[in-house]
Amino acid sequence: GGVYVHEIVSTTKLKRSTINLVIERLLAKGFVAYRFVGRRRIYTAEPPEKLAFQLEDALTNFRSIIPLLRVSADGKKSSRVRFFEGPEGLRSIFADILLTAKLAPKKQREILVMSSGEDLFRVLPNHQREFINKRVREQIPARLIVPGEKHATLFSDDEGTQYRDIRVFNGKKYPFDIEMDLYGNRIALMKLDAKKPTGVIIEDATLSGSLKSMFSLLWDSLKEPTT
Repeated sequence: GGVYVHEIVSTTKLKRSTINLVIERLLAKGFVAYRFVGRRRIYTAEPPEKLAFQLEDALTNFRSIIPLLRVSADGKKSSRVRFFEGPEGLRSIFADILLTAKLAPKKQREILVMSSGEDLFRVLPNHQREFINKRVREQIPARLIVPGEKHATLFSDDEGTQYRDIRVFNGKKYPFDIEMDLYGNRIALMKLDAKKPTGVIIEDATLSGSLKSMFSLLWDSLKEPTT
C-alpha cells in the first residue's frame, strides 16, 4: 500500500509545494515513511502503535525534566550560574570550592573530582601550593577519578596524608579533557585550555545531587590505582 505525491495532490486539491512541505515535516516527526518504486517515492503512514509509543516516550522525557524546570521557574530556588575566564578565573573557582567546603558541616565537606590531571597543572602550575596544600591543611577530603596513565606522575605521594582517595580509568579509551568538581550544592566545570582556560560554577541542588549520584556510580565501578 501507499500513495504517491500526485495522488495526495489530486485528493486534497492542495499545491504540490505545500504537500511536499507537509510530507517533509511528517517524515521528520516519524509519522510517515516511504520507499522507492522505480524512481518515485510512495508514502505510507506509520502504525498507530508506533506513533503512540513515540508520544509516550516524549512525554516521559518531558516529565523527567519537570523538577529542573520547576527549580528554574521558582524565584526562591532559581539556579545561579557564574562564568570565569583565564588562570585567575580558575583560581577564583578553586577559592570558591575551598570556602564552600570549609563552611560546610563536617559530613558534607567532601569534594568529588573528575579531572584530566596534568592539564590542570599546565594551566595552574602552582595548584599544589595554592589549592591542594590548603585543602589538606583544612582536612577537607576529596575523591578523584583520573586517567590511569597519568596517576603515577601526578599522585605518587602518600594518599592518606592528602585526605583523598583515587580511582582511575583508561584515558586513552575514554578521553577526558576537562575538570569537574562537585561540592556542596555546586558544580564547577573547567575547560583546561592552556591558551584560553574557562570555567563555570552552577549552583543548583538538583543538578549537583544527581551528578554526585552519577559520580558514585562510576566510582563504584572503577578500581584503585596499582602502585
